[in-house]
Amino acid sequence: MALGYYWSILLMVSMPFLLLGGGSLLIWRELRKARKAAEIQASTLDTAQPTCDPAPLKAARGEFASGSFTPAPSAPREGVRETVS
Repeated sequence: MALGYYWSILLMVSMPFLLLGGGSLLIWRELRKARKAAEIQASTLDTAQPTCDPAPLKAARGEFASGSFTPAPSAPREGVRETVS
């Protein structure tokens, strides 16, 4: 009977430490995984070459080299009818 009390007390005393340690371990592993993923993403972004001409993107954001921007007239698109009011 005394042995049963011993093990139950031991279990109750150790449980908070086991839960806190286990939760801390899970959080630490997830943070480490997130940091690695961020490092990999940052390294691939630094070495990646642009796949498109950035000029239209800069024009859309308002970043113009000469200070003024005059868009080229757009050509009529095929299959689109213009309506006249």
